[in-house]
Amino acid sequence: MTLGEFISLAQKELREVGFESPLSEAHYLLSQLLGIERSRLVVCETETLSESDENKLQGALERRLNGEPLAYIVGFKDFFKYRFKVRPGVLIPRPETELIVEEALKRKPNFTSTFLDLGCGSGCIGLSLLKEWPKANLIAIDQSPIAAEVTRENAISMGLFDRSVVMEGSVEGFAEDLHKNLGADGVELVVANPPYIDRADTRVEPHVFRYEPHEALFADQDGLAAIWSWLGIVEAILKPNGVALFEIGTDQAELVDTKIVKMCPSLRVEQIIKDLSGRDRILIINRIR
Repeated sequence: MTLGEFISLAQKELREVGFESPLSEAHYLLSQLLGIERSRLVVCETETLSESDENKLQGALERRLNGEPLAYIVGFKDFFKYRFKVRPGVLIPRPETELIVEEALKRKPNFTSTFLDLGCGSGCIGLSLLKEWPKANLIAIDQSPIAAEVTRENAISMGLFDRSVVMEGSVEGFAEDLHKNLGADGVELVVANPPYIDRADTRVEPHVFRYEPHEALFADQDGLAAIWSWLGIVEAILKPNGVALFEIGTDQAELVDTKIVKMCPSLRVEQIIKDLSGRDRILIINRIR
């Protein structure tokens, strides 16, 4: 099979199952899996694929036809300025999550202390910030063994392993250890991407529900269980005037803003950041005392 024949086959099969941009999908698989620049694909169409390359592409095409996310198939996802390894079992970084990185950098352009990344997933938030802050240190936590392993791999590939500690387990389970390790002073900054989707939410895209880790997506109490639990820990370890940046669901900001005075008396919602679609996406929270 030639490269051009594979493109035609992939385009046809992807179109038949409803992909909106089948040619672009086929080109992306080829360029990423075989290392061919997309601008050269037309020139290379007459080249014959090796047996191993053909098998690799056929396997990838079958996975894509079944709806598996491209990031899992090619093994990475670009986020902010960097490329992060991902694999099944790890939440795929989203563009809207970059808002946490951008807002943290606005508020602390020259940060030099230790900060926390709760629910780190691939490490995309914490490691992106650590790369921008050459004198800072990171403690990243995730309950998923796969996510913790991938975060370590990303830290190594980005040259950040010596300035990062990755802890495998629930945020709640490490609360006491965090108190001990951080001392009485606590931290100035926490970033977090908790599971926040209501388990009854029917708006979740089928491929997300089928392939991405549910423990990183869904939470009890209308999607708020992890948010309240983690905010309680943040209240205990955040320094006065410190800041926490939480990603949230589109209909949760007002509720958290209203109830935080009662649930976490030392914390206040300073600002709600909307994503490019105009939906509430990031809570910026301060500790006032």
